[in-house]
Amino acid sequence: MAVSMAAMAVAIGGSAIAAQGGGGGSKTGEIVGYAFVNDNGNVTSNLSLNVGNGNVGVEDDIFCFRNLPFKFKGIQAVIDYRGSTSATSTTQVVKGDNNCSGTAEAEVLTVTSAGSIEAEPVFVQFYK
Repeated sequence: MAVSMAAMAVAIGGSAIAAQGGGGGSKTGEIVGYAFVNDNGNVTSNLSLNVGNGNVGVEDDIFCFRNLPFKFKGIQAVIDYRGSTSATSTTQVVKGDNNCSGTAEAEVLTVTSAGSIEAEPVFVQFYK
């Protein structure tokens, strides 16, 4: 039983090191910025970190993120259904600017079940 417990402790410890990027000080997955963005593109400052109104523009109901004060590897967005006009909308996120004019570092769009793009309030997280 003691050997089993020791093996389990090593296994659990090994998993924790792997989740932290190999234990070499890497912080993969660390959140470097986030924001609550209303459907009109305004950022709620007390629900945001390192992202402000100057970083978000709305073009054709797509949120375009520019001039972010950090580097990031990924982005995740979730619709705030409390303020949503469609309970069946889904989010799509893109690192880069496929739909935004000029240069954008990321874009977030929400798509209704009918397939139309409509700006919905979202919570966005950027991570490295």
